[in-house]
Amino acid sequence: MWLFLKKIELFGFKSFSEKAEIELSPGITAIIGPNGCGKSNIADGVKWALGEQSTKNLRGSSMEDVIFNGTDQCKPLSFAEVSLVFDNIQRGVNLDYAEVSITRRLFRSGESQYYINKAPCRLKEITELFHDTGIGKEAYSIISQGKIDQVLSARPEDRRSIFEEAAGIYKYKNRKKEAERRLKETADNLHRVSDLIEELNQQLPSIRRQAEEAKGYISCCDRLKSLETGILVNDIDKKSLQTDKLQKKLEDITMESHDKVNTLNRLESEVTRDNFKVDTLEEKILVEKEKLERIKEEKRSSQGIIQLNQEKLKNLTSQKEEIKENNRELIEKLKFLEKRYSSLLREKDQLQDLINDKKEDLKDKNLRLKEISESISAHQDEGEKKFENVCRKIEEKQLSLKKLELEEGHLNQKRNDIENHLKENKGQLNKLIHKEEILFKELKFMEDSLKEYQQQISDRKELYSSKEEKLEKLKEKIQDKEGNLEKVKMQADVLRDMERRREGFTGAVKAILEAKEKNFPSSQGVEGVVADLLQVSPQYEKAIETALGFAAQQVVTRDENTAKKMISYLKRYKRGRATFLPLSLIDVTSPQKFNLEDKGIVGWAIDLVSFDSRYYKVFKKLLGRVLVVKDLDSAVRLARSLNLKCKVVTLEGEVIFPGGAITGGTSSRTKQSFIGRKNALEKLQEEIKQLEKELNLFQKEREEIKGDLEEAEREMKSFIFEKENKEQDMLKKKNNVNQVIEEKKFLVSHLEELAAENKGLDLKIKDITGNMAALKEEVKELEGEKKKAREFLEEERSRMKNVYGEKSSLGKEIARLEAELSSSEKELKSVHENLAVIKEEKNKLDMKKSELQEKDFKVKAESQEKEEEYNYATKRIRELEKNEDILMEKLKELKKNKDDLLHQLTEREQQIKNLRKNIQTREKKKHDAELEIARLETELKNLVQRLEEEYGIKLRDAYNYALDIGEDKARQEIKTLRERIQEFGRVNTGAIEEYERLKERVDFLKEQREDLRRAKNTIHQVIDEIDEKIKVNFLKSFNQIKASFSAVFRDFFEGGRAYLKLNDPNNILETGIDIIAQPPGKKLQGLSLLSGGEKALTAIALLFAILKVKPTPFCILDEIEVSLDSLNLNRFINYLKSLSEDTQFIVITHRRKTMEAADVLYGVTMEDPGVSKILSMKLPSSKEQRVS
Repeated sequence: MWLFLKKIELFGFKSFSEKAEIELSPGITAIIGPNGCGKSNIADGVKWALGEQSTKNLRGSSMEDVIFNGTDQCKPLSFAEVSLVFDNIQRGVNLDYAEVSITRRLFRSGESQYYINKAPCRLKEITELFHDTGIGKEAYSIISQGKIDQVLSARPEDRRSIFEEAAGIYKYKNRKKEAERRLKETADNLHRVSDLIEELNQQLPSIRRQAEEAKGYISCCDRLKSLETGILVNDIDKKSLQTDKLQKKLEDITMESHDKVNTLNRLESEVTRDNFKVDTLEEKILVEKEKLERIKEEKRSSQGIIQLNQEKLKNLTSQKEEIKENNRELIEKLKFLEKRYSSLLREKDQLQDLINDKKEDLKDKNLRLKEISESISAHQDEGEKKFENVCRKIEEKQLSLKKLELEEGHLNQKRNDIENHLKENKGQLNKLIHKEEILFKELKFMEDSLKEYQQQISDRKELYSSKEEKLEKLKEKIQDKEGNLEKVKMQADVLRDMERRREGFTGAVKAILEAKEKNFPSSQGVEGVVADLLQVSPQYEKAIETALGFAAQQVVTRDENTAKKMISYLKRYKRGRATFLPLSLIDVTSPQKFNLEDKGIVGWAIDLVSFDSRYYKVFKKLLGRVLVVKDLDSAVRLARSLNLKCKVVTLEGEVIFPGGAITGGTSSRTKQSFIGRKNALEKLQEEIKQLEKELNLFQKEREEIKGDLEEAEREMKSFIFEKENKEQDMLKKKNNVNQVIEEKKFLVSHLEELAAENKGLDLKIKDITGNMAALKEEVKELEGEKKKAREFLEEERSRMKNVYGEKSSLGKEIARLEAELSSSEKELKSVHENLAVIKEEKNKLDMKKSELQEKDFKVKAESQEKEEEYNYATKRIRELEKNEDILMEKLKELKKNKDDLLHQLTEREQQIKNLRKNIQTREKKKHDAELEIARLETELKNLVQRLEEEYGIKLRDAYNYALDIGEDKARQEIKTLRERIQEFGRVNTGAIEEYERLKERVDFLKEQREDLRRAKNTIHQVIDEIDEKIKVNFLKSFNQIKASFSAVFRDFFEGGRAYLKLNDPNNILETGIDIIAQPPGKKLQGLSLLSGGEKALTAIALLFAILKVKPTPFCILDEIEVSLDSLNLNRFINYLKSLSEDTQFIVITHRRKTMEAADVLYGVTMEDPGVSKILSMKLPSSKEQRVS
């Protein structure tokens, strides 16, 4: 085998809470175990490690489900990890390692990590590593029952993916996708470049004309710059000479003050040294004081200890006395208790003897009493029996008589009760009849009231429906308005964004406006650009915009200094060039007056715009000589009448320049002007306000209708609620009526029953009265017999009187003895209890005695300890007092040294004060000289800065511009040049640079366009080549699998035929694949018409056919043979064995025959619920088996 799976390691994946390792070898490995033990989790783990991203394919709802979630006994884990280790000795994958491992790790936070040989990598690298090997999350290396179902039920187009993996064309498809992506990017870039070239070509002619005009302007400016620079150099030389003279004077003053400063420094050093000594002494004094304070503190502490120990010793002495006294009392108590205990023991023995004697005596008396009782019984039996018989008969008759009397009384009572019930029920019946009449009336009233409520509800529903319909129509209007408002706001936002970005302005103008917005100091005098400082009606926009041209971007400043600062700013940051109009410098000559009367005239341009009066000179200069007319014919006619001395502009934007040049036509790309954009924005803002106003009115009306709806709904709900309440009341009322009717029926029936029962009772009472009279006669006869029996019994008793006397005497004696015996036993019990109490008290006293002895020992030990502490503290105080005296002497000496130093310091500080006063006088002279030098240097710096900022010349280069004429002549020429420059009017000096930049940009873009066209053609060629390779490889692999499938199918079914068919042979790149099968004895048909077993076996045959053509290094089969009968299972196993020579198989199974065919068995079990484990043991077999 060129590559095989050597080991699978799982940790925290699904049910594997602990690290599990499965070591594999070539051949067939079976994984077995009961349902639900986690066998398939191993296959899921392999699929997951190879990059599976679908939670559905991993049998979960989210990716977090693959992390062990814990059980009742185990905590959840924070991450899951699966590693696959491959044997790569034959370099099956393109890595120079004998062993290759891939690892995937997922944390609960969602972070996912991938590794190749423990080095971090991307999922893409793992996927590419196994391209065309048959290994992968979508490949045929992992085949589950779901994969079999997919082959069976998939559309022909979806079934194609298995064949593509076998054909090894996935890498070509990935390359094609990448090429198509690059093709789209290239096409987008080509389109964008073409648009840019078109736009730039439109700008070039205008910029070229402006560049030529600017060159003449720059020539004048350069000469002006040369002359002004020469004058500035002369001024710099004069200032430099004055500065040198002052610098010499400053050096003399500095030398004079140098010696004084040295002396001052020496004295200050001495003062500093003495101050340091004073500080050192103060620190020493402070240290000694702290020592002294510590001694005093320790002394106070020791005195406190002595005092505390004296008190404690006193208390301990009292405790010892108390313990001694308590011990003496305990000894006395113990002696008393021992005496009492001995006395009670003696008393107990005496009582026990007395009780025994009385028990013997009582026994004798009871025997004599028994003898007498037997004698009396013998003489009295006959008379008593006769008397008792008569008495018993009398009692029986009297008892029967009494029962009859009771029964009679009971029946009489019951009859009275029935008569009372009859009376009460008749009264209740009358009340119920009256109540029934009232309830029927109330029910009728409720029914009428319900009809009224129903009508009210219907009226409210109609009102609600009409309001709701009106609200819907209003909502549609509001939606329309909101849509219009949103559309207008978006247009306004676009214009605002263009305004914010200053779209259309040059880079230099944008930079200046940005500086102004950010309040840069140099921009404080910037008023704005010309386009922002005027307002114009929409009908004149085009004319004014054309009249201004590039001047619309010129920057108006408060004065020429601001203009100079901004030019320096542009130079410093290389932001381009701009034209400035300083309000303090613009000089506008009064234009020539023209008396014009022509119907084509609209007016002078300056009269058609509005602006702040401060900018009058600006707009007089720019628009004062511009005439606006209706059309081009009028413009030509008026230009001739004005001798071409003014600029004439039409409302459509055509322009005739002084000198006769005419500009007009259309642009292929419409571009909104600065002024037009501003007017459009104002118009949109007005439209927004109007739309918002209308929307507010609609919304207000909607709220009113909503209020009406809520009110109608509230009223309707109220009526419905009232109606429901009335219905409930009516239902209750009907129930009451029904209840009254039922009660009435019951009472009538009950009255009839009571009358019948009363009649029966009268008959029973009559029978009982007759029986009672007969019993009374019988009792009377028995009383006579009783009298005779009593007389006989009295005679016998008289004879036995003496015997009865003895019996009575014995009875009393026995009672006395029993009482005395009981009293003695109680007394004995009391003695026992007293003995127990005394014994317990004695034990308590013994314990207390032990406690006192222990306490006495502790008190003695503590007393000894406190005495030792007292002696030590006394000794320590004497030592501290001695140290205190030594420190006091040392402190006295230190203070004296400090006072001497302080006196010396005072004298030196006075010398320093005098020196400083002298130095200050010289410093003032030096400062005055320095100020004058600084003033001159500032002026020089300003002159040099002016050279650099205004003319861009360094001082060392400025001498090249030395005046070639006298200074007065130079100033005269400067004036002439300025007048000529003013005559140029508005000039776009950046046009030269802009023209070169644009031309260079266009040339570059044209080259880029050609490169993109060539790249596009190249990519098309690459895609065509890839498509051709895909077709060739796919057809080759398809034909091989087709032939292999036919052979494997015949082997599996022992006959029949099957083949694969392309459902669109003309479209090899996307065609689906149909499976046609004909098992033996059946017609040729598609998969859908086969039985379940035939389908499964056909799908397995196809997968095995693919493995024969393109073996994969390993293949996991997850219970795919579960639906096969034993005959087909044998064929499956035989094929599995034959393919195992080229492919390593890992089979998850329940089938015994599959297990028997395996080279190695692995078992998975769950010792604890929810936790899978792999256990192993060596079995006595020729094969190595692992069983859990």
